[in-house]
Amino acid sequence: MADGTRLQVILTIAATGTTTFNGAVGGSSNLDTLTANNGGTTAINTSAINAAVIDIDDAALIDTNTTLTGTTSIDFASTVNSAAGENNDLTLNSPLTGFNADIGTAQALGALTTDTAGNTTLGTGVSTITTVGDQTFG
Repeated sequence: MADGTRLQVILTIAATGTTTFNGAVGGSSNLDTLTANNGGTTAINTSAINAAVIDIDDAALIDTNTTLTGTTSIDFASTVNSAAGENNDLTLNSPLTGFNADIGTAQALGALTTDTAGNTTLGTGVSTITTVGDQTFG
């Protein structure tokens, strides 16, 4: 904008089926909010997603080793699994990270790492976390 103020950048995916991120999201400039809530699956097939707030309300499928950076928060409302036959690493950098369903029950993740300086909350829907690598929680 001419006066130097920045507009909010909000991306909400609300389509049915599978939403796939195949390239960096928020790479050159962080999104303010990224929400994926199509009632299906969000496939993350990119090395990086950057936003202030990341809300993945769908089942999350981790298709490659990836790092999500949420400068405010990251929240998974549904299950988080690696792609079939793979054990991909998931690194989450955020002061607040939340999981609300099982992790790695359909296909184990490689390593799961949350920001050691942040806080990770496991909701009542989380009864199992399965990885073949390390689990590190902040």
